[in-house]
Amino acid sequence: MGMDSQFIQDLRKDIDDMDTQILQLLGRRMRHAAAIGNYKKEHDLPVIQGDRWNAILQEAVVKGKKEGLTPIFIEKIWNAIHDESVRIQEGFVK
Repeated sequence: MGMDSQFIQDLRKDIDDMDTQILQLLGRRMRHAAAIGNYKKEHDLPVIQGDRWNAILQEAVVKGKKEGLTPIFIEKIWNAIHDESVRIQEGFVK
């Protein structure tokens, strides 16, 4: 039992570390989205570019499948990330 407990603790520690990395990457991504929003404002460009978004989502689904992730899961995550990116960019464009 003690061995299993340590095994689970080690895995949970790895998950906690990965969660921290995910949050750091999301923060970095949103800072980039803010910079893009500022650029779009300065150059009078629209926030949403549908063709780019569709390509990003399709590529994420393909890459996710290779990692054993379902398309529904990837779409939920990417839609949430995209929604936040748009929200941030709209703060600059408005």
